[in-house]
Amino acid sequence: MEDTYNAEVTVTVENKDGWSTATEAVKEALKDINENQASLKGSTSVTVQLKNDDKIDKSFLSDLAGRDIKVTVVSPNGSIWKVDCSKLDTKELSGEFDYSYIVTPAESDICDKIGTDNCYRVSFASSALLNAEVLIQLPASAAVSRNAFLYQQEVNGTFTRLQAVAVDNQGIAHFYLASVDKDTLYVIGLNVPGEKNDDVILPDELAATNNAIQRLEIIEYVTTGVRNYNGLTLKHLTFIIIGAVVVTSVVVGAVMYALNKKKLNDMRRGA
Repeated sequence: MEDTYNAEVTVTVENKDGWSTATEAVKEALKDINENQASLKGSTSVTVQLKNDDKIDKSFLSDLAGRDIKVTVVSPNGSIWKVDCSKLDTKELSGEFDYSYIVTPAESDICDKIGTDNCYRVSFASSALLNAEVLIQLPASAAVSRNAFLYQQEVNGTFTRLQAVAVDNQGIAHFYLASVDKDTLYVIGLNVPGEKNDDVILPDELAATNNAIQRLEIIEYVTTGVRNYNGLTLKHLTFIIIGAVVVTSVVVGAVMYALNKKKLNDMRRGA
């Protein structure tokens, strides 16, 4: 059996000044990991505990971009993200990002649209283009053989199903998101009648308890926060509308030119 070298690095950031120390600690750990992993297979995980500020300095992630490393970020309010560094886009790694989110019971009219009385709002503090496993803590009752469905509200008020996951034994729903939008209304519905269950994602925690040796399917990180209108984003729709206005102007201009030219020729004949 081939030897493995699994490394876990944990850093605690008390405030903004702590990022430089955290970065150096991770660099030193990665240097040691690289030396040991030269001949051994293994995995590397980094956990960042945010103590007094929900915001992470995204430059901290830039040294990890492209590496097969999961970075778990724990915010002071209990929000948890597991960022897949192998999928990080370095263009997005500048400034700060607030990893916190709030989960609250959804209003009855929203639950009616989803089709279940057991549903929750999820509000993200910031928009992001990070591929991450987002851990949503639900009531303990959700841990009993429940499936969680994530929806987003579109501009016309309807809800689009984004992803379905099995809730783990601690009542946590693990959603795999490529992006989130702070201005989008997200709703989680539990055991929604009529929803298909053949594409429900089993989190690693449950896969281990179910004696799953290897995950066969590739988990797809879903893009969210895109407000659709007949399959088009508002950005594309705006472009099309502007384009249509320009085309219409050109057509009208051509018609007016043709009419004016005809009128001028008629006047010359009459003269």
